Amino acid sequence: MDQLMGTFNFDRNENFEAYLGTMGVPYLAKKMMSKTTPTIAIRREIDEWIIEIKTMVMNQTIKFKLDQPFEDSFPMGGGSFQTTPKATGEAEITLFASTQKGDVERTFRILEDELVMHWKNRTKSVECKRYFKRSHK
Repeated sequence: MDQLMGTFNFDRNENFEAYLGTMGVPYLAKKMMSKTTPTIAIRREIDEWIIEIKTMVMNQTIKFKLDQPFEDSFPMGGGSFQTTPKATGEAEITLFASTQKGDVERTFRILEDELVMHWKNRTKSVECKRYFKRSHK
């Protein structure tokens, strides 16, 4: 799991704008979000994971302990909901949630030296990926 820790700079999207559209994000917000180049910092303090997502427009910090539900929200609005984080692989954490927008999974996975943020809405059968290059550990 230590492979997940580090700072990552945005590289590219795959189906991101279409995913946002099915999640009900308005046109202008969707266009703006698809043009952002976030930086993600992942660290662990004892048994608490902290994921910081920073853009020029807004920042989001997600704090959690594995297997313990926590109050969460999407950066694009839509209210709060309970999320359960799980270690789903050797270098992978998935956040599972049932939201007003559907059953959603957000997976943070290391593939070689790249962070892949994989979003799935199982209810609407849509998914996207955002890729990030490691800047430093």
